[in-house]
Amino acid sequence: MTLIRIFFVLACAVSPAQAGDGHDHDAAPTAAAVFSAPRFAAASAHFELVGVAAGSRLTLYLDRFDDNGPVAAETIELTLNGRTLPLDSPAPGTYAATLPAPLGPGHHPVAVRFSAAGIAETLTGTLELTPAPAAVQHSHAHDWRAYAPWAGLVLTGALLAVLRVYRLRTRHTGDTA
Repeated sequence: MTLIRIFFVLACAVSPAQAGDGHDHDAAPTAAAVFSAPRFAAASAHFELVGVAAGSRLTLYLDRFDDNGPVAAETIELTLNGRTLPLDSPAPGTYAATLPAPLGPGHHPVAVRFSAAGIAETLTGTLELTPAPAAVQHSHAHDWRAYAPWAGLVLTGALLAVLRVYRLRTRHTGDTA
């Protein structure tokens, strides 16, 4: 019985392996999704223009520089990559173009010509699209220290088994004299 108690005490004393950063095997915490659509901006003394690309749509927001109020352009024309695209106006100061094909990674020059409040302007910018990041691969190699407590437990059990056999042999041969 004594060996079993010793084994139990030693087994409780061995701490379980502690996982290192990124090796905890729990469900990964959900990070807040931060998504920023590709965009460009241009400004003049009178106007500000922001363009946002989302899939096959390019939305333009045209505002007055001094008070950030939306600008209802009398005429407006979008040129993207040297190609003129038609625009709709779903809301005052908002203009949208449907792209013939989604834009690929790279630099896409944009020019917007418009007239509003008797002022004719051309605002230019570059829409930069980056390629999607490559998937990160994690190696799942553990350091030897991750397994050391379990190895200690196994070795302790083996040592106790050897001691028990030794005690049994000495008890049978050592008692008769």
